[in-house]
Amino acid sequence: MKKWITIGLLGMLLLASSCNKNDVNIDDLPEQTITDEELEEQEPLDTDIEVSENENPDDMDLTQEQLMRDRFVAFLFTGPDIKEVKAYIDENIRKAHTSLADDMLAELIVRGEVGLVGQMELLFEEEQTDIHTYLFDVYEKNTDLFTNGYVFIGNEKKVLLSLVEDDVYKSHLKKLFDQGYGIYSAEGAFYPVVDYLLYLEDYGQYLGDMTKTYLSILSELVIEPTTVEDYLAIHPDVLKERAYQSEKFLVDYPGAPIEYKRNISQSLTICLWKLSSPNIFDGMLDEDFTVSVPMRRVYEAVLKEQKTPVVTFTVQSVTNWINTQEGGILGSYEDMDRLYSRTNEIFNASHEMMQSLYPVD
Repeated sequence: MKKWITIGLLGMLLLASSCNKNDVNIDDLPEQTITDEELEEQEPLDTDIEVSENENPDDMDLTQEQLMRDRFVAFLFTGPDIKEVKAYIDENIRKAHTSLADDMLAELIVRGEVGLVGQMELLFEEEQTDIHTYLFDVYEKNTDLFTNGYVFIGNEKKVLLSLVEDDVYKSHLKKLFDQGYGIYSAEGAFYPVVDYLLYLEDYGQYLGDMTKTYLSILSELVIEPTTVEDYLAIHPDVLKERAYQSEKFLVDYPGAPIEYKRNISQSLTICLWKLSSPNIFDGMLDEDFTVSVPMRRVYEAVLKEQKTPVVTFTVQSVTNWINTQEGGILGSYEDMDRLYSRTNEIFNASHEMMQSLYPVD
């Protein structure tokens, strides 16, 4: 039997299963001591734990909470696929302590992120190439029903499915959606994406602040990417707030799953790159190569607020350099190399500081 388990998360779960004096020892569970053949013949685990509707899971007896955690670990050892993990979570998350709810979602999210590439064939099989044109046509005829443009995540996936009349296309989309994916458009085609928004909508009330913040940040990035084809795709004010939000996550949650920190670090890296590299092609510099008014206001706000260290350092470094340029002019169309050379130096210093303060690997 194939055992697909997120190793980092499983280690975390196993560690938690051994830390309480009232623990049920995971080593005593039958899944740990039987063969794969015996495991196949075994009855499904009874995961139903009675909890009063008025009872707060955070106040549950520790033994009962530990039993739920041990059962979740044992369930993972049975080798479930992502749909089975989601079904398990649907059934059990309302009964779980917040810390276990967070771990359950981490397992689901990481499985989705790791398996993302494998879902491409549902949209790019040779006989499926027309699905992209079809979906664009469906959207264009029903734009008033959607709020996120060509991004179909959260509850709007149901709306999309209701409008797709082609049975083959609908089947492929449903396979994606049932595994916790949505789709978004880029360069004239649609691609699968983990549906962070759906997880936030479905499970947010059971989760801790760290997981909810992660889901919120990633949902925003899916709906409105920071850059498109290397150009800034959001207003400078949004860039500033997104940079703050990303760095604050790394400050507040150093113990977050490594996959979370890796994705948030990537978001912060992109924000630092755009903050440190004003250029004329995405509106950060005016035609005379001076910083545009919206970008200048962002720089001034960051230096006044000083909310997070790396973002502040980045903006301070770039403004110090700007102030040394006569008239604030940062180059010309004929001399782009000088601009890129200096801004790359600033970005590299900022990125090195980020990696030092918030190591991921």
